[in-house]
Amino acid sequence: RIRTPLTSINSLTQLITRGGESSKLKEWGTVILTKVKELDDAVSQFLTYAQPGALRFSPCNLSETIAFALGLLGPDLSDGGLTVEARLDCPGERPLMHDSQQLQQAFINLFRSSARSMKAGGRLRVELMFESANSPARVRIADTGEPIPEELRNHLFEPFVDMTNRRAEIGLP
Repeated sequence: RIRTPLTSINSLTQLITRGGESSKLKEWGTVILTKVKELDDAVSQFLTYAQPGALRFSPCNLSETIAFALGLLGPDLSDGGLTVEARLDCPGERPLMHDSQQLQQAFINLFRSSARSMKAGGRLRVELMFESANSPARVRIADTGEPIPEELRNHLFEPFVDMTNRRAEIGLP
């Protein structure tokens, strides 16, 4: 979304600085202004994304939140030749206060990132655990894809970090 306008701006600016056809300068200037507007719109969307709205907590079963996220991605995962193993039946599960929409999006982002790191035949494992009646819930997510580079591991949940390209962009909420 950002690279395409930047490529256009870069190419046209190079043509202008090399003394391109003077009859084309106005046309190229118009294209550059259009691409700058596209970039401005993209940056505005990113900033909106980085500032999520107020959380809406309600008591929900975490297993249902995770299952919903997996259900949305199920066709994409199976089309990619990936297998999902989900162990969400938890004898000690109880409703937990959480924003199910925000948490679903976080799980979707995690599952997508896992899927992108795997080749066909890969396996995504998701497990929900409650160690005791009063313990916090634990969710274990593992995959057979490439590991996250060590230098990015401490930045996973910071805005604008993207594991897909192994560099900073949009990260997990």
